[in-house]
Amino acid sequence: MAYQIQKRTHIREELQLADETGQVRKTLIVDIVPDVFRERFMDANKAINEINDLDTDDAEKIRKMREAVLGFFNTILGEAQAQELVDFYDGMVTEAFVDIVPFVTDVIKPRLEAAVSAEKERFQRLMQ
Repeated sequence: MAYQIQKRTHIREELQLADETGQVRKTLIVDIVPDVFRERFMDANKAINEINDLDTDDAEKIRKMREAVLGFFNTILGEAQAQELVDFYDGMVTEAFVDIVPFVTDVIKPRLEAAVSAEKERFQRLMQ
């Protein structure tokens, strides 16, 4: 008889992009592997916070903030879908960021925390 191991489930969600009338124009599939996502998300979030804390409002800060936000989008959506999001918002990265943060904090973050907690418990049981 073979011993079987099983991959853990990814976090999968749909993010619908709707126009001004509420018509859904695009649906993005968010597919997150918790272990990988957690580290990348923390790095992207840290970069945004560090740039935001700078005392200047010059063009360099704006450029760095845009790069950090794009990195954040890439972490959540993958490169191709991040570009689709930016295109949908006609390049208005700040507006897209403000709109996507509630999705991340209200939908993705709780599922990520639950997955990480379950893995910790599983690991602790193995170490007993």
